[in-house]
Amino acid sequence: MEGKERDSLLFPYRVIDLTDEKGFLCAKILTDHVTDVIKIEPPGRDPTRSRGPFYGDIPAAEKSLFWFDYSTHKRSITLNLNSADGRDIFKDR
Repeated sequence: MEGKERDSLLFPYRVIDLTDEKGFLCAKILTDHVTDVIKIEPPGRDPTRSRGPFYGDIPAAEKSLFWFDYSTHKRSITLNLNSADGRDIFKDR
């Protein structure tokens, strides 16, 4: 990382976001301060992707303005933490 990223006090840290909508703001604040945040989504996607309001008033998972706002600058991965394989992948990273 260069420039602004290296100037952040939080630069060397990675945050794993396992929160539901009650914790989204915290992870968003961390991304605003140039922390690497990875959102772990359950299979079938995070249910908040279906929360309105929606862009163009068209209800669709890819048009949730709530999701767009709170997930900006996050990376994400789908991982089933209820399975042994999913937990192993999570622990290994």
